[in-house]
Amino acid sequence: MSLRDVNLGYAGRYPGQHPVHRWIAALTVGDELLLGRDKDRWEVRNARGQTVGRLARSFRPPADTRFISGKVAAVLVWKRGDSKLEYATRLQCDQWEVIVPELLFGPSP
Repeated sequence: MSLRDVNLGYAGRYPGQHPVHRWIAALTVGDELLLGRDKDRWEVRNARGQTVGRLARSFRPPADTRFISGKVAAVLVWKRGDSKLEYATRLQCDQWEVIVPELLFGPSP
């Protein structure tokens, strides 16, 4: 998984007092992550099922596999200036954390 697979602006679309920022701040490298779907988007969730990130629209799990497990590989700090100008109007805070997941997939049963 690379940063191209992660929606880097996800948490930035929420105001600083939104719970997503607390959920992300509570995570550390190695913590368990879950993978879920919301319509056409893949979401990264903490062990409580709270959405802490999204994967890029282009993300596709490897063919003929199923999700086995996930964990926090890294936590990055992202800033408004790091984002493309086309996304600036959607951002509601100037700085936020981004969860970079490590996702393990295995053969489908």
